Amino acid sequence: MSSFSVKNEIVQLYTELTPRMGGIYIAVNEFKKALGGKTLDVSRSRSEADLTVSPKAMIKYNFAIWYGSLARKQLDEISSSCRGYILHGVFDETARIVWRAYQSSSKVPYALVPHGLLDPWVFTYRSLRKKIWLALLGRQLLKHAQVVICASEGELMKLQKRFPDANYTVCHWGIADHFFPNTKSINRAQLNSRFNLPSDKKILLMIGRISRVKQFVKVAKIFSESDLVEKAHLLIVGIPEELEEGLLLDEAIKSSGNSITLIPPQFDEDKHVIFGGVDLFVNLSQKENFSYTTAESLSFDVPVIISSEVDIHPILASFGCAQVLSVDASPDDLKSAVNALILNPGHPRKAYLECFTQKMFSDNLKNIIDTYLPSRFHE
Repeated sequence: MSSFSVKNEIVQLYTELTPRMGGIYIAVNEFKKALGGKTLDVSRSRSEADLTVSPKAMIKYNFAIWYGSLARKQLDEISSSCRGYILHGVFDETARIVWRAYQSSSKVPYALVPHGLLDPWVFTYRSLRKKIWLALLGRQLLKHAQVVICASEGELMKLQKRFPDANYTVCHWGIADHFFPNTKSINRAQLNSRFNLPSDKKILLMIGRISRVKQFVKVAKIFSESDLVEKAHLLIVGIPEELEEGLLLDEAIKSSGNSITLIPPQFDEDKHVIFGGVDLFVNLSQKENFSYTTAESLSFDVPVIISSEVDIHPILASFGCAQVLSVDASPDDLKSAVNALILNPGHPRKAYLECFTQKMFSDNLKNIIDTYLPSRFHE
């Protein structure tokens, strides 16, 4: 059997399936765990995808100029034999592959997962090419998708307002459960020992990709400018994506008087010890359609301070485990949020168990795909 035969399987597409892509990378792998099938990438030697197709030439923003005969044959074989496509993201060559397959004689059905990439904030930069894409392909791609899968009700509402013709549904992403009750003191002792953290202060955590949109520097600055430094310590886990961001973060750390610690990314058990040992999680991102790290904090029974642009924030209100701030929060805003959650942390673990478990995600996703991408073939 040909390596590109995917008889009646779901095929997921994304242009760069590597850990560097953060939440989308995690989501694609979680989709595959739930649904099986294959992943497909275009001309990416570093990719972890099951299938790769290489055009003869590419232009900026990952659009193919042309495909050779072998690549065209591979794409035709996939399209003619797969159950359907799941397109992750919207602004690259994989979107064109899905659209061509839908318009072909096979009329391959597809689901679209935007991953926040159609959020209004995304159109505040490089907007011209995105508006051109919407006019030439994007609106049609949304309209003809069997279903557009949103990670939160907040993401769905934003999309419905801008693109009302599409068929939307919500499927909260799921988080694996690594929580063990009554281990916080053990985890905290390990944190203190490994990273020289103060034992007499509350530990605030920021973790993930250190980029401008995530506002790590912003939080470090307002933390340093508040009197929280007297009773709290900020632990930042990650690597700055840009030199300027790194320099600004260094300045904020120095001005904090040793009240901020920066460590490189941690994985698996090391990361679980961090989540299990901190007191509060902070995410003042300018845009998050879901936020894995926020949900992961909840799974470890850690209350969260999040921005109003983290689209799952309304879900957490009924559990009392979140303080919601604006993206331009002040030092006093951060201080008030920290004090409120220390006094009353609410029920973060309950929020996780009722909204964000892997089983809930898997069951919901399977039901969505069975409904909208049923088998095209009858044995």
